[in-house]
Amino acid sequence: MNDDPTPDSLAELTPQWYRRTGWCFFGNMYVHTAFAILHVVICLAPLVLFLICGVQPSLQDPDQVRLILLWVCIAALGYPTWAWIETMVFERWVRRFPEAQRKVERAHYQLHVGMAKNFWQAVMQMYTVAGLIGIAMKATGNP
Repeated sequence: MNDDPTPDSLAELTPQWYRRTGWCFFGNMYVHTAFAILHVVICLAPLVLFLICGVQPSLQDPDQVRLILLWVCIAALGYPTWAWIETMVFERWVRRFPEAQRKVERAHYQLHVGMAKNFWQAVMQMYTVAGLIGIAMKATGNP
């Protein structure tokens, strides 16, 4: 006896959202990968510039302050903005399917969103710790 309330055909359903191709941004794994790489490069650029090139930003230079603020906006708001817009597009897209397929699509989508959320939280925590270390070093007089 099968106690599972889902139909047997549900096991045969496969998620389709991340298999989308063409010009659409959302659901296309190639586009997701390209934007993720771009975002990682932007987020890690200050760290790489400091470690490899020894570049230290100056808060007295207005042009550098503008660049820092732009970086902060992109690093902090890039992924949340993408996720918010993608979720709206996904929900509009998934409503065209029967309920069984919607459940599969939503579960698969939440799996991907959860992994990305954990990754970007770790990136932002790394920058928070680096910032706190920098503040502590400045407070103690270390360059």
